[in-house]
Parts: sequence; C-alpha cells; structure tokens
Amino acid sequence: MANALAFDHYCHLGNDILSPLGPINRPSPPGDALRLGAPLEWLIAGIRQCQGTPSSMPSGHRWSST
Repeated sequence: MANALAFDHYCHLGNDILSPLGPINRPSPPGDALRLGAPLEWLIAGIRQCQGTPSSMPSGHRWSST
C-alpha cells in the first residue's frame, strides 16, 4: 500500500500540481531511484493483475509477464 501511495504522490505532484502542467511554478522532483523505486515496484507488481487473458487481447497476440 505504501508503494501505491508513493506512486500517486510522485505522479500527481509532478503532473497535476507543479509546473509546467500545474498551477504552482516550481520544478517537478527529479525522477531518480530514491523517488521512483517504490512507485516502480508497485507498477511491476500490478502488471499481472492488469493484463488481460490472451483470448481477450484485441490483437490476438499471446505474451507472458513471467
């Protein structure tokens, strides 16, 4: 759960609140290992839950994340 919160914080802070897309004129935090380690762990852990079954993929291609 902490990694999901770190992902949301990093993405929303950098994209919704701070410039150039947000209203606050400050640079986004750097995308270094310190700030992206936990969010990337959360994203990678969620790949299996987010991918559809091969028969539901529109292209018909089959692949595995293992």
